[in-house]
Amino acid sequence: VGSVTINGAPAPNGTEVTVWLEEFNTPLGAGTSSGGDYLVYATQHGAQSFEGRTLIFKVNGQDSGETAIWKKGGATPLAVSLN
Repeated sequence: VGSVTINGAPAPNGTEVTVWLEEFNTPLGAGTSSGGDYLVYATQHGAQSFEGRTLIFKVNGQDSGETAIWKKGGATPLAVSLN
């Protein structure tokens, strides 16, 4: 949850934001932007806890350079951007 910008401007509606762990070949969650904001529900795969692992955020498939730490039940607002 947070804002998403591309080249300093609010991202167009429908811009895809995905959340990844480095070793996975599919995203943990995906969402699209509306009014420059996004909402992504990331789900844990398998039995091993993701607690404390680094999440990677991508915008339209490109690494945004933004990361967050997985917290069970957490929803930390994060602004992501592409330049």
